[in-house]
Amino acid sequence: MTKPTARGTRQAARSTQPHPLRIAHIAPVATTIPPQKSGSVELMTSLLTEGLVAHGHDVTLFATGDSTTSAKLHAIYPHGYWHDENMWPWELYEMLNLAAAVERALAGVTDSPAFLDGRFVGTAGFDGIDLAAHCDQLTAALAHAAEVSAARTHRLLDSRITGLPAQLARRPGLDAGLVAVHKRAAGEVHAIRRLAMPSAIGTIETSNGQEDVQSFAWAAAGALRTALRHARLVTSCELLTAYQAAALAGGPWPGRCQELLTTLSGLIDPIEADRQFGADIERLAEGSWLS
Repeated sequence: MTKPTARGTRQAARSTQPHPLRIAHIAPVATTIPPQKSGSVELMTSLLTEGLVAHGHDVTLFATGDSTTSAKLHAIYPHGYWHDENMWPWELYEMLNLAAAVERALAGVTDSPAFLDGRFVGTAGFDGIDLAAHCDQLTAALAHAAEVSAARTHRLLDSRITGLPAQLARRPGLDAGLVAVHKRAAGEVHAIRRLAMPSAIGTIETSNGQEDVQSFAWAAAGALRTALRHARLVTSCELLTAYQAAALAGGPWPGRCQELLTTLSGLIDPIEADRQFGADIERLAEGSWLS
C-alpha cells in the first residue's frame, strides 16, 4: 500500500474544502448589529456573519449604519427604528432594506447578460436562485400586507365597529358609500395572490446539462414589480376610506394625523354622494405627494 505524500495530503484537503462564496446577509434594521443591549435575532445575525467571514467567505451585511462587522456593510439607514419614532411603519423599513439587497443583486452582471437600452444587465439566469427567492418572499409579504389593508378598509365600512354611517355614506340606504372602493381593493388583493406563486420552484436544467438550472429570477422580479403596483392601489383604497371616515367623524385629530388629512384633502374630491372613485385612487397611488 502506497503511503500518501505531504503534497498529496494537501491537495486532498483542498479538494474537500468549499470554495469561498459571495453571501448577502440581510439583517433586521430595528437596532445595531450586534445589539447594544438585547436582541436575540440581531445577536444571532452578528455571530453568523462573523463566522462566515472567518471561514473566508465574501459577506455583505445589509444592516444599519451604526452596526459593527468585519463583513462589508451596506446601510441605507444610519440607525434602527427602535431609536427613531419617525421610522414608522417599521414594516416598510424592513421591506426597503430587503429591497436594497434585491436591487443590488439585479444590478450585478453575471453570465448570460442582456443588452438593454445601451447597457448590459444581469439576468441572474443560472446563479440567481437566491435573488428569485428574495423577490418571491417580497411578493408574498406584499400579498399579506395587502390582505390586512383590505381587511381594515372593510372594517371601516362597518357601522357596528366605527359608529359611523353604514358604508361611510352621507345618505345611508340611498347611497352605496365606499363599497366600490373596498371591492377595488379586493380585486387588487386577488391579483397579488396570483403573483405570489413562487418562481423559484420552477427551476429547470437546460443545454443538455452544460448549464445550471434556470432560476427565472427575472420572472420573479417582474412579478414583484407588478405586485408593488397592486399593493399601492390597495393602500390607496384604504387611505381614501380612512379619509372619508375622518370626514364623517369630524375630529379633532392628533397633529401628524391632521397633516395627512390636510394633504389628502388636496387629492380627494369631496364625497357627498355616490360617484366614481377611480381617479382619486390613481392619484393616491401615483405617490408623488409623499415626497
